[in-house]
Amino acid sequence: MDSLQNSIVSAVQNIIPGNTDDSFIEGLNDILKALSDEDQKDFFEAFSNHGKSWGYQQCHHVAKKLLKYLIKNLFGVIDIKGREHCIEALNHAQDGKTVVMIGNHLSYGDVNYLHAQLELNDCGDFPLLVMAGPKVYSDPFRILSSMVFDSLKMAQPPSKASDGAGVSRRELLEITRVVVNDAIKWQDRGRILYFFPEGTRSRSGELNEFISGVSRYIEREGTLIYPIGYMGTEGLLGANSESLSELDSKINVGPVIDYHKTMGKIKRMYPDANHKKFMVDLLGFHISELIDSEKRGHYRFPENDNPELNEVMNFYLTERQQ
Repeated sequence: MDSLQNSIVSAVQNIIPGNTDDSFIEGLNDILKALSDEDQKDFFEAFSNHGKSWGYQQCHHVAKKLLKYLIKNLFGVIDIKGREHCIEALNHAQDGKTVVMIGNHLSYGDVNYLHAQLELNDCGDFPLLVMAGPKVYSDPFRILSSMVFDSLKMAQPPSKASDGAGVSRRELLEITRVVVNDAIKWQDRGRILYFFPEGTRSRSGELNEFISGVSRYIEREGTLIYPIGYMGTEGLLGANSESLSELDSKINVGPVIDYHKTMGKIKRMYPDANHKKFMVDLLGFHISELIDSEKRGHYRFPENDNPELNEVMNFYLTERQQ
């Protein structure tokens, strides 16, 4: 177990800024050394087996402690704008409602940062269930990061996969079935499903087009959706970086979107539209509002040069004014 502890600490040490004080690594070692023999064995066994199968992966309290320590000591505490929406989402989940959170995707650490900052903002240990591709479970630091919350290891189509992580269409369909069933199962147990509709980290920092297939994760009766906008989190293993760097970050959380009420309006106003894609693109505009205007990319407004988005944007702007 000493070798695994060294591997975990080394993985963190290899990606933190070079000017980080030595006491930071000492603190990580102290957390691991302070564990009881039982907790240490349980954590290292969980770490060794994490991400070996598709679908549900359980979080671990030791990983939460380590990542919270990392975020707090390397990046400090920030104020979350829209914190009240997070509290509302948590209350809805505890009341048995189906809650989903979605956000733009700038780095591997976006949702880890959110999770830690929610706790540091006195929102508690958020019961996130995060959808993640195979690469998230591919090296010691990413494995550790993915153990902070419950997650769903999902397959990716060739268009989104990297480093040989793609699967055949037949395998993709079967794995997706497992993931969808696991998502429903754990949402029914109070988890808040979290995913990135872009499907991959943005290389430009701008918002990319959302994948239409994510509609299957928001269609349950009574689903409540909370959009999240990240700014400045590229330093948490962004698409163009393999190490952590200083942040000038913000997190904005928007008000709830009631899926079925909104879908009802869309169907009444645009009976001939592709309603599932319309709804997914509408979520793109909701997230776009939460980030800097120059980063809105595919979902920029009030002017957008993509005619296919005209109806969606007009619907969004009308709802926004009400």
